Amino acid sequence: MKIFLDLDGVCCDWMLAALALIKNNKDIQFCDQTGLNEGKTPEEVLKNWQLNQRSSTIRTTKFWGKLAEQGHEWWANLKEFEHYKPMLELLRNKGTVTYLTASPYGVCGRYASYGKTEWIQKREGEKFRRFIITHHKEECAGPDTVLIDDSHDQCMNFIKAGGKAIKFPQPWNGQRFLDSHRLMAFLTAAFYKLPDNDGVLITTLNTEF
Repeated sequence: MKIFLDLDGVCCDWMLAALALIKNNKDIQFCDQTGLNEGKTPEEVLKNWQLNQRSSTIRTTKFWGKLAEQGHEWWANLKEFEHYKPMLELLRNKGTVTYLTASPYGVCGRYASYGKTEWIQKREGEKFRRFIITHHKEECAGPDTVLIDDSHDQCMNFIKAGGKAIKFPQPWNGQRFLDSHRLMAFLTAAFYKLPDNDGVLITTLNTEF
């Protein structure tokens, strides 16, 4: 099986770093459903994130401009999730894993692509090349392929193109974040369901684990 693994929000904590950037730059205006304006820390915001609260509330032009100023280092230094290594080991026992990640447009996108490459190669080695950076993840879909992504839209596009998808649990996509033990149980159950789930998005809400 070919397994395509998203990076931001799945392997590394993009949201925590994004919230910290907003917290430290008062000139970024955004629709605040996060609680940052109430003095909460990024860690507190993530802990108390409401399931109906969308991450798009912090994605403004001003934010992306400020993010571009951080250079590629911001992306290269994103915090690795605690579950990253055991998850990768589990997935590599299921099939061939390729990182499949998107990047923003413009200058920020160029820094993101550079930084994401560095993030991956820090962990996999400088000669590692099994990664793809593209907005069109559905072009990798086909028989015996599965995408693991926290984006509902990316997952559905992948399914429509003939692949299968597991929506990685995060509160901004209507699921609850799982600790490493529970996440491994969910992924194991999800892969067990894959053969019988053509055209159906697998989530924590429709999987027993």
